[in-house]
Amino acid sequence: MQTLEPLVLEINEQVKRQYEAYPYPDYSLFVPLRTQEAYASHSLFSGQLLKEQGIIPAVRGDRNSSILIAGSGDILPFVLSFWEPESSTIHALDLSERNIQRARLRSSFRPHHFRWQVGNLEDQSSALPTSLAHIDSYGVLHHLAKPADAIHRLSQTLEMNGTCRIMVYNSATRHWIHQLQASFHLLGLSAFDRKDLDRALTILKELMRVSPRYAERLAPMKAGIFHHSARFVDTFFHAHEGRLEIEDWLKAFSDAGLEPIGLYDRYAELDDLENPLLKFPDLTALKDRVTDRRFENNFEIFLAKKSVDVKHQDRPLRQPTRWFFKMPPKAWFSYSETNSLPLSTRFKLWHAFVKTMNCVKAPVLDQALKPLKPEAIQRLARLGAIFPSNVESPELKALLLKSIHETMDPPTFANEATLQSDSQLRKTLEAIAREKSKSVSAVDLVMKRLEAGQKI
Repeated sequence: MQTLEPLVLEINEQVKRQYEAYPYPDYSLFVPLRTQEAYASHSLFSGQLLKEQGIIPAVRGDRNSSILIAGSGDILPFVLSFWEPESSTIHALDLSERNIQRARLRSSFRPHHFRWQVGNLEDQSSALPTSLAHIDSYGVLHHLAKPADAIHRLSQTLEMNGTCRIMVYNSATRHWIHQLQASFHLLGLSAFDRKDLDRALTILKELMRVSPRYAERLAPMKAGIFHHSARFVDTFFHAHEGRLEIEDWLKAFSDAGLEPIGLYDRYAELDDLENPLLKFPDLTALKDRVTDRRFENNFEIFLAKKSVDVKHQDRPLRQPTRWFFKMPPKAWFSYSETNSLPLSTRFKLWHAFVKTMNCVKAPVLDQALKPLKPEAIQRLARLGAIFPSNVESPELKALLLKSIHETMDPPTFANEATLQSDSQLRKTLEAIAREKSKSVSAVDLVMKRLEAGQKI
């Protein structure tokens, strides 16, 4: 039996230790969740993207399909169970036993057949399910020692015309976070010491006071990350983060026989390109936008293991009536193009979406879309609220693919600050260094790292 290399094993153990101490994302078991916001996270959504290319996905052809959540955390099995067909088996795999325990408890009353596994994607002795219709691996692969090997292994478990949803970091735009991580390491701060987390938070607050550039970056994190230990550690103290560029990820996918079929543009950064959800962007265009920071989001990629020779029979699924009594996803209407749409239109779109996910023939929305401005229709298509199969008009089909803007300018950023000249910041760092038995030279190195973190 193949054994793990010492370095791979060490990285895996460090990551496991982190998630045993800090289950992720660690939402309270008693907080009600808006599961409709996960509308794009499940196998039927990925399958619909493949259907739009004229190929019936594996999940639609097998009444008893199997889904793998590779790196389930403590919440995804529960959330996705609201969307996955009740006849599907959901395999939840995670390195952390605590994550699996919490996910299992949260999912106790869901009707699906779950299989729970504490295991390691990089360990061949940790058996994976086979003949999978869909794999979800969100925010996991960049924390592995050898992600390309794991991608190849996952692909081998996937049926032909099976699909994947994978999120990996946009490493090039995380330079500033890497500098903060290195600074905390130089000061000897530990993710497993509550006082050290408080010290790190003190440093971040000092940086926000001194540097407009850091304040701009860190302010959005105050509510969701600063005072939530699991997310704070995941952001600033992660045990391992591979720094691969988008071309490296795409090569790994291609080598494993996986083809990108869509990119979710969460923050509307690719509006000058054709709809990336329906047509994966050209690598050069994507790299250009990463380089000048027009695109800073993580890469949320839909993939398929395509085969025109394998034919699945599309079948209708039982429509879950619960969605018809739920509000539509907030995400659809948080953009300037869609935030003024009337409630009646929102529900019409929502109900059509649910039917599209579960019916052989998607409902036609040409009449419902007539009153909408073209840019509103385009935004909805980029979010996956409507698909080309929802319209019959050739003009509307072309509109769904067309770019919203001809060009988009690179973003501007707040000013940098000369951190070396701020005596209060230095005093804070020196005090922490003394508490951690670190030398003054360590503080000098930290200051250089923090200065570098302001660079774009």
